[in-house]
Amino acid sequence: MSARIAFCGLDCALCPAFLATSRKDQGLRRKTAQEWSQIYDSTIEASQINCLGCQQCQGPRFFICQHCTIRSCGLGRGLPTCADCPDYPCPQLQRLLDLAPTARDNLEALRRREGRG
Repeated sequence: MSARIAFCGLDCALCPAFLATSRKDQGLRRKTAQEWSQIYDSTIEASQINCLGCQQCQGPRFFICQHCTIRSCGLGRGLPTCADCPDYPCPQLQRLLDLAPTARDNLEALRRREGRG
């Protein structure tokens, strides 16, 4: 698990948007835009694949992450991640964890490390 864990437990260091941005990799941007357009049944342009992680206060974030309610909640509560929340796992987070088991694994590992799980 990297040090770039999002509020929800996703590992930003493994995210293609983060990798494309940090490496300035236009090919990965195009590939990711094409894949995510199919996954999300939406049109995502390569120019939208810019993100330095949701924990960053400044700098680019993928447009979905900019409006993420989990991120907004974590910021509003001043928490490093949802693993630190007394309401863990809330229904909102649970929906994401059901779709992303690695995010759950990351948050559970953080909770165990901090003596919460």
